[in-house]
This record gives sequence, structure tokens and C-alpha cells, in this order.
Amino acid sequence: SLIFNIKSANSSGTLVLKSGGVLSVPRMYSNTDGTANFNIDGGTLVTTSDVAKNRLFSKQAGGGPVTVTVGANGGIIDNGGNANSPSIHLTITGAGGLTFTGGGRTRVYADQAYLGATTVSNGTTLAVSGTGVSFAGPVAFADGSVLDIDSPSTATAAITAPSFSFGNGVSVPMPATIAAGRYKIFTLSEGEFAS
Repeated sequence: SLIFNIKSANSSGTLVLKSGGVLSVPRMYSNTDGTANFNIDGGTLVTTSDVAKNRLFSKQAGGGPVTVTVGANGGIIDNGGNANSPSIHLTITGAGGLTFTGGGRTRVYADQAYLGATTVSNGTTLAVSGTGVSFAGPVAFADGSVLDIDSPSTATAAITAPSFSFGNGVSVPMPATIAAGRYKIFTLSEGEFAS
């Protein structure tokens, strides 16, 4: 794990992952009083843990705040093919967008305030949990990606964004909400249906 160990409540530490940079970690967290800032601006964050509901960015009990910002060059979160990891429980801000890739599952529990697009790559699952999640920017699903919206018994989960686009060329260009369910994104080719 990458641990931000900032001793003073009035202090902060910042890690910037720039274009071409790759950081592989099971998770990142703060376990002291100061503020931990993680900025991704063109780099790739690879998660290496397959622990169920592993919090990628978090603060430990007694830890200070953790902020995550996406720069104008965007960033990639590669789940390393893990079915259970990572889970994002905080709001990410910034001007750029994020690509979720890796072939496994990335679970999002908190509304996302970054302004760029969210792209879900082929073979990757974006799972939305809790009472639902909203994205400030558009969300695009590549052919072969999966959208999995959990709906706990106490609430109806959903995903909301200014627009959605899908690998098959279908676009939903309005503020839209997609209800709970599991959706596999794919394109039908000529001849796939028998008459």
C-alpha cells in the first residue's frame, strides 16, 4: 500500500502521476492528521489487490482527508483484471477524465465531480453500488464493457450523467439515468440474427 504519513494537521503531502507514469499499488490511504493529495494527470494507476471491496483511496481511522484530482491530461485506472478491486468511496474532482480498464471490475460508491469523460474499456466492468452514483461528465462504454448497477434492498441504485454513449454507436445525449441491472455492451453484426 502507498501510505501518506503526514504528521501535522496543518500539513499536506501531494503525489502527482504524470503522462507516461505508472504506479502499481494495492491501495492508497492516509493514516495521520494531514491532508493527502493524489493528482493523476496523464498517468496510469494499476491496482494490485483482489480483496473484496478494497478501497482504492481512503483514510484510516484517525487519518486526515484524502483528495483525488484528475488533471487536464486525464488518467487511467487499471483494475489489473481483479474481480473485486478497486472500489472508489470518495468524490474525484478536476478538469480531466478517467478511463477504467484492465478487464476486471471497478466499483464506484460516490458521486464523481471531475468534468472530463468517463470511459469504460472493452472487457471491463463499471459497478455502481449504494444508492446510486452521478458523474459530472459524459460516460462512454466501449464494446464488450459491462455496466453493473447494484440495488440494495433499502434503495434503488442508478447511474446518472449528462450523456451516455455505447460501443454500438447508440448515444443518449441528455441528462439521463440508467436504473439498476446488469448491462453488457456489444454491437450486433450483420447476420447475427436468423430470420
